[in-house]
Amino acid sequence: MGKHRKGKRSTTPSAEDALTRARRLFQSGKAPEAARVAGEFLASNPDSSEALRIRGLALFHIGKTDEGLAELSRAIKFEPGSAQLQFDLGVALRLSGRTEESLAALTKSVDLAPDQPDFRAALGHVLIDVGRIDEAVSVLEPAVASHSKHCESLFHLANAYSPLGRRVEAVRLLRRCVAADPGYVQAWNNLGNLLLELGGIGEAVDSLEEAARLAPRSPVVLSNLGAALNQAGKFERAVAVLLLALGIPGGLSVSVYYALGNALKELKKTDEALAAYDRALQLDTEFADALGTKAKLLHDLSRMESARSALAGNSNPGLKLLRALQTPVIADSRDQMAEVRKRIVEEVREFAASGARIDDPLREVGMTNFYLAYHRDNEKPIQEEIVSAYLAACPELGFVAPHCVGGSRRSSGGRVRLGVISAFLRSHTIGKLYAPMLGRLDRERIELVWVPLNSQRDEITESLRRRADEVAVVPLQWKAARDAIGELELDVVFFPEIGMDALTYYLAFSRFAPHQFMTWGHPSTPCLPHIDAFVSCDDMERKGSEVEYGEKLIRQPALNTCFLRPARPEAFWPRERFGLPNDRRLYVVPQTLFKLHPDFDDAMAEILRRDSEGLYVLIAGKYPSWDEQYLKRFERTAPDVADRVAFVPQMSLEGYLSLAKTADAVLDPFYFGGGNSSLEMFAVGCPVATLPGDLQRGRITLAQYRSMEYGELIASSPEGFVEIALRLANDGDFQADARRTLEERAEILYEDERAVQQFEEYVVEVSTT
Repeated sequence: MGKHRKGKRSTTPSAEDALTRARRLFQSGKAPEAARVAGEFLASNPDSSEALRIRGLALFHIGKTDEGLAELSRAIKFEPGSAQLQFDLGVALRLSGRTEESLAALTKSVDLAPDQPDFRAALGHVLIDVGRIDEAVSVLEPAVASHSKHCESLFHLANAYSPLGRRVEAVRLLRRCVAADPGYVQAWNNLGNLLLELGGIGEAVDSLEEAARLAPRSPVVLSNLGAALNQAGKFERAVAVLLLALGIPGGLSVSVYYALGNALKELKKTDEALAAYDRALQLDTEFADALGTKAKLLHDLSRMESARSALAGNSNPGLKLLRALQTPVIADSRDQMAEVRKRIVEEVREFAASGARIDDPLREVGMTNFYLAYHRDNEKPIQEEIVSAYLAACPELGFVAPHCVGGSRRSSGGRVRLGVISAFLRSHTIGKLYAPMLGRLDRERIELVWVPLNSQRDEITESLRRRADEVAVVPLQWKAARDAIGELELDVVFFPEIGMDALTYYLAFSRFAPHQFMTWGHPSTPCLPHIDAFVSCDDMERKGSEVEYGEKLIRQPALNTCFLRPARPEAFWPRERFGLPNDRRLYVVPQTLFKLHPDFDDAMAEILRRDSEGLYVLIAGKYPSWDEQYLKRFERTAPDVADRVAFVPQMSLEGYLSLAKTADAVLDPFYFGGGNSSLEMFAVGCPVATLPGDLQRGRITLAQYRSMEYGELIASSPEGFVEIALRLANDGDFQADARRTLEERAEILYEDERAVQQFEEYVVEVSTT
């Protein structure tokens, strides 16, 4: 509502002074006095459109909406050709919720003064509000073209571009907007939100921090900043910001409590996180995001039944499927594993038969089938049921990038454009296993395009950034990420791990390249229709194991990793540093607790019964509830030796290697053994007793021993495993010989160029065949 550019009739000097006074009173925020002075002026000048305008605006601003609109309408009767009056009326109507009338008035204002950017900005704003986005763009683009620094036009055109998928252009417009007006809070806020959607998390936080600096008591800005800080991994700062928002009038919103719960969850303040989700649900009982995330946290705490109870009776399709997929982190028994597998199949089939639809599986479900891999049995039949249900509920999961339509392949010659999609190529098992190999690929043959689905930066990520030809930062939302990757026109795609991260899992349903393959970063067949091959190692596979995969099994001679040998600690930690006794024999299982199958408990119980000085040493779980649940299970099945279980805290790599070194026997759990961990154990000459399973995930340590041509610690039965463990801990000569042999032979496991060569040859071959 700006200045009126012309009046209807001339007035006397004293009358003009009164009109000027009314105008100045309104402009200085004294609306009641302005209305009074304008009214007095109108008593002697009833047909003054300017006085009617000032009085109408003043009345509107003091809450007398109908009277204000009536005065503005009267002013237009006296001056129907005034673009300014049409604009003022249109804006007032919009603020009153009378959208159609507002559109009519603002359209007239633009028709009367097409070069006035304020008028176009206001019309574009209303068109966006009613969803007429294309019309808004056509109204706003001329304003931006002729007035390149007009902030309202830049701002609203950015808002119009965003839902059209033109987010990069929208970001450019908002950058121009804040450059022209650095104090424009909403522009900084929207810029931060857009950057977050595009995966520019650091810049998003910076923009939202600036918005918060300008508007430190805006709950909306603080809520958005808190959510961005969560994505940036700055959880302590997020909690501080979100608690500040809650202390501001109007700050009690579901989005603030939801973001607060997410931050507290990452800080492992689980009770507080659950309370925050509950508060969000009290404010909005239908807030599916909060209910789903609460259920996933309960599941992560290994409170599966509590998670299922929280979701019971909810009609939301995504939450129904989430409930069906619940699997215990620490299973109570073999029977529970069998019951859960049967129940998942039944409920997933029921879900598929219901015809339910899901628009965004990441947001509405957001859970992988990760823990199925830790059961003894092959999960292929269950995975097939789950994938079928997902594709029926969300056919868009089966997206095919345009350049892949028709099954086209690259012609021979030129570099192969290899995309690597991963959330864990960082200081993590996946980063250790595969980043060195990727970094050594021949750049004359392969163009490496890394798609990191995580904002974390560390030594491994920085090394990979330097070595990649392209780092494609994509949004961390499913559809936006899918579309962005689809535009990369990749020849081959490699997924180092599928099933560990929800976004990676849902993206792996799509076809981004003519050939896509995975490997044993998470050694579980996902049975996804666009994953063409599972690349494994011949020594990890049994004869005929192809039937256990939903993908074509590729057996390669080397171990599929160019693992860097970890540096040997200058001094190994003594037992006292772990709180472990010197007068006991330590049977150490340096694995996550969910790897421990109930069958392994039986073997450990037998070892402890036969070695009265033995102590079963485990690394504490992610949450105390994991330790409690595992110990409860062990106490139930082996009450006579359950007092000889000890937990040590999670530790650095130096501590981890020291724990292995101080052990009398390091043991590989049944069915899902070590991979990365065994490579680290062998680096310091630490023997690992292993019982190979039927499935590949229980045969990785076996393959490493075969590479070293050493088989003394490979058992063929649970009874044989117990014997090897006892001998390793009690026979000093046997243990010393094993350590000496490993020290001599382990070098073959590290920086294996054969793995690089076979990976490279495979990529080149499949790119054209």
